[in-house]
Amino acid sequence: MYPPISGWELASLIAKLLIYPGFLFPLGGGLCLWLYGDGSRRFAVPVLWYCAIGALLGFNGSLLFLLLQVGTVNDQGLPGMLDWPMLSLMLDTPAGDAALLRLSGTLATFLIAAAGLARINAATSPPGGGFYRRLFLLNCIAALLVIGGFRLSGHAAPLPALSQFAIVLHVAAVAAWLGCFVPLYILCRSAPPPLLHECLRAFGDHARYTLLLLIAPGIYLLTRLLTSPADLLTTPYGNTLLSKLLLVAALLFIAAHNRYRLVPRLLKSGPTPLRRAITLETLTALLLLTITALLATLITPPTATAF
Repeated sequence: MYPPISGWELASLIAKLLIYPGFLFPLGGGLCLWLYGDGSRRFAVPVLWYCAIGALLGFNGSLLFLLLQVGTVNDQGLPGMLDWPMLSLMLDTPAGDAALLRLSGTLATFLIAAAGLARINAATSPPGGGFYRRLFLLNCIAALLVIGGFRLSGHAAPLPALSQFAIVLHVAAVAAWLGCFVPLYILCRSAPPPLLHECLRAFGDHARYTLLLLIAPGIYLLTRLLTSPADLLTTPYGNTLLSKLLLVAALLFIAAHNRYRLVPRLLKSGPTPLRRAITLETLTALLLLTITALLATLITPPTATAF
């Protein structure tokens, strides 16, 4: 049975969900600009806005999550969220360190996106590949600050160093996969079919390595989260985790269908079927992230040293 959710817990769940775009959008957007874009302003400008919006969502989600932690400890209603002495104390804890990392990373991402937009708008010709490679590397550094915040608070804090490294690797791989969906949709609307076909084939070829970095640490973390496979069926955490695994399987199925059916037919059928498939992927990813936020915020794993 799932316990009832309080208002504070629901607000914390929403705040945690808002944090995710702070690293998903810049990693996925930066990767697409570097490796899978067509180099045009028509593609680069909306993708940089995508990164900037992700940064704003992540910054506000990180700030809200911190204030909600203060309010929960105070137990004095909404005004308790703004208790400066309690906030000062919270900033000296691992939860405060995690919040500062997230706020720093999302602020840096926003400034990187703003600088990229200014550079493109001021240039007489689109920047070359070296510009987008540097942009991606800067986004990686900023996103790792946000991801690093997950190591310092919540279920992740008690884990040993190897497990925490697996978390960082797993989350970064998730961002490099899910964060590409919206930019690829934009590419489907801006690039001519021959170039789109080439870019999507490259994405599919590279995705196999991304999925390896996603799945291998994920399997290892399952051994830390569960006392036995039966926990998937007998505990609230396991039931919710099983739902997440089924959604991951659905995403893998859609990705395989895109790579081996829709992309080869792109030059004949056009980009419309791919846009529909990417829209389905995006909606499935949103549901997956919601369940992930639920696991990370409200449901305790069955193991004593769980994430």
